[in-house]
Amino acid sequence: MALYEQATGFTREIIEDSMSIWNDALNSVFLTKLADGTMEQDMFHEYMIQDSIYLRSYLKIFAFAMTKCETIADMQLFNGMLGYVDEGENITRLNYLKDAGYTDADMDKFPMKKTNKDYCNFLMNYGANGSILEIIMAMFPCMVGYQYVWEQVALKNPDLMDTYYGPCAADYVNEGYDQYCLYWYDVVNQKTAGCSREELDHLKEVFRDASLHETLFWQMAGREHD
Repeated sequence: MALYEQATGFTREIIEDSMSIWNDALNSVFLTKLADGTMEQDMFHEYMIQDSIYLRSYLKIFAFAMTKCETIADMQLFNGMLGYVDEGENITRLNYLKDAGYTDADMDKFPMKKTNKDYCNFLMNYGANGSILEIIMAMFPCMVGYQYVWEQVALKNPDLMDTYYGPCAADYVNEGYDQYCLYWYDVVNQKTAGCSREELDHLKEVFRDASLHETLFWQMAGREHD
């Protein structure tokens, strides 16, 4: 059973609404190569470079959210996310960059591809102008969508964890990350409990737009477009 099938309420609703988009990502050239064992290291390193540039915006959206929090509990919620990403995914990413001959500072020298720029602009717009709930919807597919696609890739390629790409996959295919996503499934349900149907439909559309950006990013990583 896929992890998302444990989701309930509004969280389950928005994931199922965007599932066709997530599956388009799963069928991208990049994730297909990881699943069938044909990934080239230069393509993977190129993905890591663009992902490193992207993470700068992804981390900023949590900082934007913190400025809009009205309770210390919510500030701690987003601060915890910032720390989780920086201390977890970031370490693996830096190791791959080092292996490719780069440092994190080198990432500032690389051009951001158009698809990446569009996604980052999307995040920054909601970070600067959106509500807390809109910010959550804008960032949520990156968290739970990653869990889904890496989970599925690992199922298709049981040897993935023993390959060069295993450490990256292991960041998202593990009990700790599953629990993190399950926790956020509940957070989303709690935060949206008092919303009207109109508000929920709007939030679902933000989540769907963010899911589309995620899929376009995966397609960019496989050189299907810029």
